[in-house]
Amino acid sequence: MRTEIEALAVRWSVIKHRSRYLDLDYLKSCVDNMAACVDMNDTKNMRKNDMAFHLAIVQGAHSESLAKAWHSLGNYYWTYIAVYYDHAASLLNAQVDKHRMMYEAIAGADINAYAQCVRGHYFDANTLFPEKVSV
Repeated sequence: MRTEIEALAVRWSVIKHRSRYLDLDYLKSCVDNMAACVDMNDTKNMRKNDMAFHLAIVQGAHSESLAKAWHSLGNYYWTYIAVYYDHAASLLNAQVDKHRMMYEAIAGADINAYAQCVRGHYFDANTLFPEKVSV
């Protein structure tokens, strides 16, 4: 659901509003801050910048309805879960790379490229809770 809301937000931002409400400098700073946090092993602030990035995408659509729908999904709860399970630190650099690709698609007003990036973005719960192997 979040994927669809954010993809729609980008589509509206670019087509309907001609990117006038998108703060590209802020989106880029979120990605840059995420990378710095990964380098400092600061997963909590990395995830705060992650959520700020996604919220800014939704706000760029300038739609109260989309913002309400996005907030209703409990994104901050899932961020807490991600911080708790960020033991898979090797995944964090890949997260930064995915966000950089999303930013580049948005900055280039490439709706299709963004949709492809975001659809592969959200992690699989199996990554967090791997099955126990019987020995």
